[in-house]
Amino acid sequence: MQSKNILVVSLNEESGINKFRVIEPHVKLEELSSWKVSIIQLEEFLQSDSWRDYSVVFLHNALSQNEIVLNKLRLIKNTNTKIFLDVDDYWEYHPSHPMFKHFSKTKMKENIIQGIKLADYIITTTEYLAQEIKRYNINVKVIPNAIDFNEKQFQRIDVPPSNKVRVGYVCGSSHTEDIKLLNGLFTTIQEMENVQLVLCGFDDRVKNINDGKIIREARNSTWNYLEHIFTDYYNIKDKRYLDYLQEFNPSPYPLESEVKYRRVWTESVNKYAKIYNELDILLCPLENTKFNNCKSQLKMLEAGAFAKCVIASEVYPYTIDGVHEKNCYLVPEKKEHKLWRKYVVDLINDKEKRDFLGKNLFDTVHKYNLVDVTKKRLEIYDSLI
Repeated sequence: MQSKNILVVSLNEESGINKFRVIEPHVKLEELSSWKVSIIQLEEFLQSDSWRDYSVVFLHNALSQNEIVLNKLRLIKNTNTKIFLDVDDYWEYHPSHPMFKHFSKTKMKENIIQGIKLADYIITTTEYLAQEIKRYNINVKVIPNAIDFNEKQFQRIDVPPSNKVRVGYVCGSSHTEDIKLLNGLFTTIQEMENVQLVLCGFDDRVKNINDGKIIREARNSTWNYLEHIFTDYYNIKDKRYLDYLQEFNPSPYPLESEVKYRRVWTESVNKYAKIYNELDILLCPLENTKFNNCKSQLKMLEAGAFAKCVIASEVYPYTIDGVHEKNCYLVPEKKEHKLWRKYVVDLINDKEKRDFLGKNLFDTVHKYNLVDVTKKRLEIYDSLI
């Protein structure tokens, strides 16, 4: 029997991928088992042969897009050390994705597929994505995303009461097409006295895809575009507040609790979830594309951790756990033009229904707690070594 030790290669960034798929699962694995876990930065991994002392090397496929990393994996492949590769996204960007043009000019797709073929085992998030991966490697195991419900940012806390029902969208910058499903929503709720629409994650940092340098340029950021769509092209009647938004000042607006639209700036991956405490309804719009179908339902898990009600597109992955009118509202693709606004208005006016859906969603997602999912990871790892 081989020794149970694993070398985990960390991404050189603070990201959800690194947190939920790379670092936290393996810290918990060592805590719950006899596995010995060492975490190493990419540079050190590439420059040393320390991997020879381990039975498993684990890395995320975001690293295997690099030809230098692939060469390292080819070297490891000819030894007794197993390669576990985590894949949590599809490798063909949809044409509407902000990175599609850049992706099309590179060998990223080919490199990702090569990494999948080189790995001894693939770890992935859903059964749907597993089937796509099996086109290139049949050794696939599904380990879903998990949440540490004891982590400080996922604790439910009391916040100052609000006289408004706060309807929020917590998203990343890649959702430039998905957000269009909400067209007209802001105009609808602006006529309602007790509602505030909230966009969470606003970021003015723009990364140069050629040299990787980051500059702050809010007006040309993807987030500025997202905000345009979310507010129906700044259909905001309060001119003073509109002027404030155009200053892109992270400092809170003096009357922020009273405005019809609230911008919430990005937080670190270890703090961002606390905003859920300040929201009442969560929106999860998602176009029905293969790229989106290969995503996980993490946003639904996050909302469920706070017992918040969710309105989501009736597409995979939200149909993994979402059951219409039982633990969420699901919007069918053919009725998107009218049901998004209808369901939002219905839940704004029905607190009892919001509480019912939120409680049921909390009960649904509890199985994705980090301890139980790590126990499943442990069983899988033990079976592969």
